[in-house]
Amino acid sequence: MAYLGATDIPFPAHVVLTGSSNPTLDQVASMIAEVAGEIDAAAAAAGYIVPVIPAASGGATEGYAFVVGLAKKGITGRVLSIMFPNLPVAGTGNRATLGADYLKQYEDALALIRTGGQPIPGAAIDSSETNRLLPRSYSESNSDATSGVVAQIQVGMQF
Repeated sequence: MAYLGATDIPFPAHVVLTGSSNPTLDQVASMIAEVAGEIDAAAAAAGYIVPVIPAASGGATEGYAFVVGLAKKGITGRVLSIMFPNLPVAGTGNRATLGADYLKQYEDALALIRTGGQPIPGAAIDSSETNRLLPRSYSESNSDATSGVVAQIQVGMQF
């Protein structure tokens, strides 16, 4: 589920997206879908029902607002990194992308969501086993494994 459209992204005033800009509007639409997928994957890994839905659809206002804000950071960071790839960092002689801070905040939040360090406020928890990453035994995760999973007879060993 795309959590926002290209016109919902808070770009600086001088950033204009068109069919011929770099990135193009079509490319930004793809980025929006990718970011939504990454957020949903992190939320599902943490045990939430995905997609996180707005209150008008029976979801939590706070959780949906959190996810939309996170999506804005991810998309803004990606677009600005493409548009302004090598800006000088004042007084250091180093270079950075304009979107680096947005991307770092986005990636850090995703990592925290995955590990349970950042809850999604009010979002519904998935009590089924359909979307969550669950602990698995070695034999369940590696069904074609033979060593250590299937009983084996050792022939010719002396003790």
